Amino acid sequence: MTSVPTAAALERRVRVSDEAFLAAVKIRALVQRKTRMRPDMAIVIAAMLQRAAELPDIADAVARHGLEVLARQAGAPPSVSDAPAAAASP
Repeated sequence: MTSVPTAAALERRVRVSDEAFLAAVKIRALVQRKTRMRPDMAIVIAAMLQRAAELPDIADAVARHGLEVLARQAGAPPSVSDAPAAAASP
């Protein structure tokens, strides 16, 4: 079984891509229209992460995204559609 580090042991500041941050900004705008309050970005991002963590295929989505980012950095085409299967192959 893998141990999960406590929140206190992890770095709290995380750099994200502009694309990911703008997605959170868009969600914040939607929440602001619904509630007539402007939530702090930390609240928006925390809610998004907590909800994403409940999705059954989130690990596969994260693996695909990571491989796509690495492929872009290496100059390869960004289409790595079956990344988790490829990563799991020996």
